[in-house]
Amino acid sequence: MQDINNPKIDQLAEQLKKGITALRNSDGYKKYLEVQARFPHYSARNCLLILSQMPEATQVAGYAVWRSLGRKVSAGEHGIKIIAPHTYKKNKETHQMVDSSAHVSETDSEEIRLYFRPTTVFDISQTSGDPLPMLLVEELKGTVGGYQQIRDGLISVSPVPVQFDKLTDGSKGYYSPLDQRIVINTGMSDVQTIKTLAHEIGHATVHAPGSSDQKKTTAERETEAESIAYIVCSHYGISTDEYSFPYIAGWASRMDDKALMARITGIKGVAADLMDRTDAVIERRQSEQRNNIAYQIPSGYVATSRVKDSSGRPDGDIFYQFYSSDYKQIASGLTSFPPQISIQAAAEQVLINHGLDPQDKSEISYTQISESAERVRHDTVRRMR
Repeated sequence: MQDINNPKIDQLAEQLKKGITALRNSDGYKKYLEVQARFPHYSARNCLLILSQMPEATQVAGYAVWRSLGRKVSAGEHGIKIIAPHTYKKNKETHQMVDSSAHVSETDSEEIRLYFRPTTVFDISQTSGDPLPMLLVEELKGTVGGYQQIRDGLISVSPVPVQFDKLTDGSKGYYSPLDQRIVINTGMSDVQTIKTLAHEIGHATVHAPGSSDQKKTTAERETEAESIAYIVCSHYGISTDEYSFPYIAGWASRMDDKALMARITGIKGVAADLMDRTDAVIERRQSEQRNNIAYQIPSGYVATSRVKDSSGRPDGDIFYQFYSSDYKQIASGLTSFPPQISIQAAAEQVLINHGLDPQDKSEISYTQISESAERVRHDTVRRMR
């Protein structure tokens, strides 16, 4: 990931660092770390074993660990089987196992051997007792000015397709490296949707299969993706402090300050590039909206655009095209209007002139209509050859 010299990005990254540092210095966070330190680190193989037996597991530990935290495994719960490492001593000369409780003379030559055996762990959902200290990450609320433009701009620059669906597992969205797509939960607030979209695009941009960042831990990846989301959202005036700070602090609980800051600093170039490309899309579409508009109507679609003079200024003429529901052009023409008329008012008058109800329409993407019609035209020409 490239680094850049951009004062605004530097300021946002520094703001993020300060917010997380303040949270990491709080008493609540220290208690959280004390508890997290008791949870073991699981290997990739054990993570797969846990996932295959209980996909919804979030915090997993053995019976003794839960007991030390003031919780007990609920009656009737079936544990999750994983493979745990164990060590034993072996005499190099006799090849006999040495009793770890026995006295071993200095003349004995020993070596420590490692072996693995099945053991049982339990998820927090299978236990009851004292509540654990938690970093509260609540869903973001609120509306966003220009929400549609920002959302559509981000989707346009995403390296993989984005779709919206109702997710029933409690997640707000995910990036699938295997399917090369992003799925965002429906029904969330404007703020949460934009934040989650930027987060998952961050994953798809930085952590794609084959990238040099593939060997990073989940904690490193989540820290980077959320840092990208924080900076991008801040750029558009969207505050995600109450979500991003505890989210990153939670994932970075086993990173020291230096490692954490390296992750945040490393994504500045990615965040800046994502912002620049999204801004360009928004600016282009705003220009299009001033000069072009398209509607879906009962018989298909209508697209209207201003005709510009040699200097690039609108001259008052409006070019319109009617399309069938399968994007085949039905009719087109040119109508003169006063230069100051809005493109929306001109389009409605075109509908009236053709005996159509201007109320019976819904706005759609002009670019989408133009591109779809061009594909149909191209296919038609190709078949005629």
